[in-house]
Amino acid sequence: MLIAHALLVCPILVSAMAFSAEEVIVYGDESYPPYSYVEAGEFKGIYVDYIRQLTANMSDYRVRISPVPWKRGLSMLKNGSAFALFPPYRFKERDYIQFYSLPLYQESVVVCNRTIMTKSRVKFPEDFTDVVIGINRGYLLSSELQSAITNNFVKVEEANGNETNLKKLAALHTACYINDKVSIFLL
Repeated sequence: MLIAHALLVCPILVSAMAFSAEEVIVYGDESYPPYSYVEAGEFKGIYVDYIRQLTANMSDYRVRISPVPWKRGLSMLKNGSAFALFPPYRFKERDYIQFYSLPLYQESVVVCNRTIMTKSRVKFPEDFTDVVIGINRGYLLSSELQSAITNNFVKVEEANGNETNLKKLAALHTACYINDKVSIFLL
């Protein structure tokens, strides 16, 4: 009789195991409005909504989207404690980020304060040697900008997020701010 019960229970367990969805946590930059940000304790943004739509019908997975400071998220990816992070911004310097099919969105960058644009500034880095450029902490810079920093042609200053960098730009503490235009203008 014990064997009969075991035979009845096994198919039920196998069925339950086959239908239980695997939980996957996808981390996102917590301070990158309008793409991904925390407001009143809720994770919101264009990328957050997009990923929720993309994963809504993935019945084999329970996808949880969780905010994280950008630099910590990169560290988690690098050491293997995170499965996914968005937006990925894959560069050769981040060889721990795997190839992906398509970017979520093509962003364009750089905003400068009008007061420094009184002279022609079309050649980089030559025309920007006299200014401080604001960047978000942990953001990877283009090889051209990295080279300009290394060779002391330009100075950059990191800050945590768009709001802080925009305040510094408005106060003329920095002259330019490198970040996505949509993210800057919607703040």
